[in-house]
Amino acid sequence: MLELDLNNPDSNTFAIALLDKLRSDRKRLIELYNDHFEVGQNAVSMSLYSGPEGRGAPQESSQWLIPAGRDRIGYHMQRSPVGWLGTGDSKLKQSARRKPWLNFFDPLSREIFVLSLPHHGSSKDFHEELLGFDALRIAVATTIRDRHRVAGLEDTLGRVSAAGKDYKVVDDKAESELVLQCGRLIKPA
Repeated sequence: MLELDLNNPDSNTFAIALLDKLRSDRKRLIELYNDHFEVGQNAVSMSLYSGPEGRGAPQESSQWLIPAGRDRIGYHMQRSPVGWLGTGDSKLKQSARRKPWLNFFDPLSREIFVLSLPHHGSSKDFHEELLGFDALRIAVATTIRDRHRVAGLEDTLGRVSAAGKDYKVVDDKAESELVLQCGRLIKPA
């Protein structure tokens, strides 16, 4: 509140003062942020896991609806990993960042089915070790492939393929999409 020169403001007064400060003195706000948080904290903090808890085996008490396969139409129920790990713009090429990140997510290794590649698939933030999760089947790059706006995207996708994983490039223009469907069969108690 001191930086905004406010003393017990109502929410509207606070919002106006904050927006004014953002417009006029961004450098000072960045300094304040860096004083309170590690400068590179976004380098690994942007990751988000969505899926079941990692307990060593894919959901032993339930089954998941998964595609029946290329030769058959439809879906069937079986135990299967369904977790999704998003990496945002995490800078995971550097070992000093990647190793703690991998250690943190390792307990979920048998649940992570989809990995969103760091920084839209940039080779500057990617390392093959990211593909080492036990259940990982597909890596996703969220970008428009034709614009070549992501440094080293084709190199990253080549390394994903060489590691025996599938990949999909999904763009923000709805020119490509990735749809994963899963359902859960819960057995009555």
